[in-house]
Amino acid sequence: ITDYDLGFDIYLPAIIAPIGILVMLVVLFWIIRSFLHPITLIRRHVVNLKKGNLGSTIPVKGSDELAHLSRSINKMTKDIDILVSQKQNLLIDVSHELKTPITSMLGYMEIIQSSNIEDDKKHEFYGKVLNQTNRMNDIIDDLLRLSKIESQEEDSSIELVSMEIKAILEGSADDVIDKAQKNNNRILIHCGDIRANVDAQLLREAVANLLENSIKYGDSGRDIKIIAEVGTQVFIHIENSGQRIPDKHRDKIFQRFYRVDKSRDRKAGGTGLGLAIVKHIALVHGGEVFVSDSKRDKCRFTISLPKIS
Repeated sequence: ITDYDLGFDIYLPAIIAPIGILVMLVVLFWIIRSFLHPITLIRRHVVNLKKGNLGSTIPVKGSDELAHLSRSINKMTKDIDILVSQKQNLLIDVSHELKTPITSMLGYMEIIQSSNIEDDKKHEFYGKVLNQTNRMNDIIDDLLRLSKIESQEEDSSIELVSMEIKAILEGSADDVIDKAQKNNNRILIHCGDIRANVDAQLLREAVANLLENSIKYGDSGRDIKIIAEVGTQVFIHIENSGQRIPDKHRDKIFQRFYRVDKSRDRKAGGTGLGLAIVKHIALVHGGEVFVSDSKRDKCRFTISLPKIS
């Protein structure tokens, strides 16, 4: 063994120790960085959310707890973005719906203020202004009603009670009987001893809304039928004679302010919110409403409710 070898053996630990410490520090730094990097990304994303930037997402890799947290935050961000978009669309829709009666009212008021208009004509235009005012009140009332039902749907505050539905359907028919008689429609109810878990007032309102639609858009002088039956669920059908709803409109008609024929619908009255209200009433019952298949000259809406086991 040479003196050189002895000297190298003496200095070898002194050389290896710093290298080992350096490697450990690099590995430790890499571990800490790999752990902190997702947290940094999450923090940046939350800061962006605070600024109102809903378009960004957190890059996700792996399947650890931070990855699951990142995915949850991304989903929450997407849901918030959808809600904000829906709110903006609602504001646009409401503004558009209110603009029409407001514009009409301004036009009528300008005519009334004209000095060369006869008194009897003034009274006629006063009546038109009143009609447009009532239309705006109806829109606002339905919006408030829809908002209340949606909030009850979210917090599950509606209490459903098991009861026979025939009396509810009869109440719905009574609610629209005057309009039906003016249109020479009979309302026929076919319902046995069928029970369901319902909020009686809400279900009555939903069926009445569908009956009112049948009166407005169905054929005058023809029968309107309410048919209740039990299958996989409890089904309540409202059927009238008249033009069927085209397939391309069937899913969209339950959206706020959606109209198949805009000019015809406004002439018929209504706010464009009735079917949206029916939809959310069905949802709070754990059911749904849809346009069901019917004969060529028939239009049929169906509310489905969970069957009592």
